[in-house]
Amino acid sequence: MPGLNPGKAYRLFYPQMPMIICARHSGEVGAMAANSCIPLSDSPPLVGVAIKRSSRTDKILTKSNVFSVNWIDYRDFELMEKVALPFNERGDKLRKSGIRYRIERDAPIISRSRAHIICKLEKKIATGDHNFFLGRIVSARASGDFRDYWQFKAYSPLLYLGSDKKKRYSTI
Repeated sequence: MPGLNPGKAYRLFYPQMPMIICARHSGEVGAMAANSCIPLSDSPPLVGVAIKRSSRTDKILTKSNVFSVNWIDYRDFELMEKVALPFNERGDKLRKSGIRYRIERDAPIISRSRAHIICKLEKKIATGDHNFFLGRIVSARASGDFRDYWQFKAYSPLLYLGSDKKKRYSTI
């Protein structure tokens, strides 16, 4: 078996289901694609997300203490393409990218998301070049295709195959 550059080992985890992480603070709205988001606990309900420390979304989330995690259908993968673009100006990334959203519990929720959770920031932990945000789920909603688990009748999950691929997104 050939050796693997440890700095590229994260590619072993592909494909992954990316989500859009959103936060806002003082007129600034940050959003980014994240495939490093995981459930951590049922009781209390906790999730974790790793965000690059140098990113604008990291700074906004740190100040806001509230964030949302949005699941996007494969048919809406252009939303993921838009939030993946760098945004280094002040203001509202979602609005300036033409992505419609609403505010719930002070967190931006993507209008076309098939499911979302809203989290209150419990803890931030420095981990290499990322920060790990531990969030307590305070609200959760999903489309009618979700009962106890996704039925995959109306929802086609968006899968991220990696940035080296010509076609970066797929579905099942």
